[in-house]
Amino acid sequence: MDKLLHPLLRLKSGGKCQEMQLNKTREVYSNLPQDSKVLSFSCGDGIWDYILATKHSDKVTKLYSTDIVELPIKQDIVTILKEKVNFSFYTVIPDSTLPFNDEFFDLIIHHDVIEHTRKPYFMIKEQFRTLKKGGVLFFSTPNLLRPTNLIKSIIGHLKFPQKIGSNLEIGDYIHEKEFYMEDLRILVEEFDFSEVEIYSKLFGLVTLQMFYDYKEDFRWKENGHILFCRAVK
Repeated sequence: MDKLLHPLLRLKSGGKCQEMQLNKTREVYSNLPQDSKVLSFSCGDGIWDYILATKHSDKVTKLYSTDIVELPIKQDIVTILKEKVNFSFYTVIPDSTLPFNDEFFDLIIHHDVIEHTRKPYFMIKEQFRTLKKGGVLFFSTPNLLRPTNLIKSIIGHLKFPQKIGSNLEIGDYIHEKEFYMEDLRILVEEFDFSEVEIYSKLFGLVTLQMFYDYKEDFRWKENGHILFCRAVK
């Protein structure tokens, strides 16, 4: 098993998928209202928490982070978070009710999480419940229709659940399910969000790593490597 990579090293890694997640997350953070309460759901190494606390602390009243293991964020990052914002961490049981009141958060954010849960409907239901009216849910997940999965399908290796890796802090990474764009839209639109935007980014094989902003009439718009969802309650 590998150790969880330090978020400051991740920020310097130059990974293309992460770069797109970073850019889109910064856009969401920049539009936060003043005195926001933010939930970093399944925070992992705390990279999204770190960016929020160091770049947008003037907009945050409270930052709450959760994970299914005891605090996985490195202590030096925790120290920075506590210096910059009012930070609290909660260990939660997978696929369980969140320990927060109804209509509590202005923003709930997570990346590469929903594909790991066995109950994605319940997960989104809880996030909808705890969002304020006008609050934003923002997340991303791998696209089931991405070209690498086509290759796996041809050779018979595209099966779920699927172990994709592990580390000492969190354990095995299991993809319980991956989503097509329309799967994700149907899931999110089960709830009374006033606005739902789902789009795909990063088309091509890993060696190509070409970025596109997909338009509705673009032929390959559903084949991006990452699916993003932004939903307003």
